[in-house]
Amino acid sequence: MSPWFVSAITGYLLIIILSVILILKYYNTAKQKSRENEISKLQITKLDLIAKAADVGLWDFFIQDTDPFSLSNVNIYSDRFRHLLGFTDQEDFPDVLGSWAELLHPDDKEKVFNALAAHLFNTTGKTPFNVECRLMKKDGTFAYFLSSCETVRDKDGYPLRACGLLMDITDETQRRERMRLMLDTSPMCIGIWDSSHKIIDCNKATLELYGFKSKQEYIDRFAKDCIPKFQPDGSHSYKKATELLNKALADGYCFFEWTLKKPNDGTTITTEVTLVRVNYIDGDVVVGYTRVLN
Repeated sequence: MSPWFVSAITGYLLIIILSVILILKYYNTAKQKSRENEISKLQITKLDLIAKAADVGLWDFFIQDTDPFSLSNVNIYSDRFRHLLGFTDQEDFPDVLGSWAELLHPDDKEKVFNALAAHLFNTTGKTPFNVECRLMKKDGTFAYFLSSCETVRDKDGYPLRACGLLMDITDETQRRERMRLMLDTSPMCIGIWDSSHKIIDCNKATLELYGFKSKQEYIDRFAKDCIPKFQPDGSHSYKKATELLNKALADGYCFFEWTLKKPNDGTTITTEVTLVRVNYIDGDVVVGYTRVLN
């Protein structure tokens, strides 16, 4: 299933769920609470049919003023949500916050709840909740999931209801980890560019060559501090680099000599570069293998 299709479906689902809870937010009295829960369960059941197409689970979070993160608070889950975790129904996975929260990996629990609190209680509504975490399935194994939500707020920005999605990203995460292992165990300098020529990754050997302390520093500084304005043949470096990246994306491969410089002292680095088009997580990227000649 393509990432674009999943993104479109999940965005569509969030819009539908938000429309539903915008209506349900008016059911606020204690007398109507039971009826509100039943309506929400019915809507979740209907939306679950759509969610199965994108292989995502749905949840609907009732935010309590007194203790919003009490494990006994009502949190309605779709059937697909339960099935993603290996559960069957409300008997083995009740509609309370604790059913989900108690399955969070110990190393991820603080991160997830901090992110959820930041989303819920930022009254501007501009802090997203979109977090990767590990959850323990019924069989005792951990899998990687992406959890995201949107929230309906009152006129002052305080949260009333939140609805969200759960998506199993175990295969994608393991693929990233294998790619990361391959990158960092290679003695050759490796960088990755996306289809818009933006640097998105590199390995440890690359950081060591240029003296950068982090991948983010490499991303921020490589283009402006490590590429001279002109190459030895007189060609403009940035224009030539664009042509070479486009060639690699179109043809799948290109090889050339390239002059770089160390950012701290300007030392010239003569290299041989091989650019290869590969499929990486969400689409085609260009992987550059750099061999230093001097």
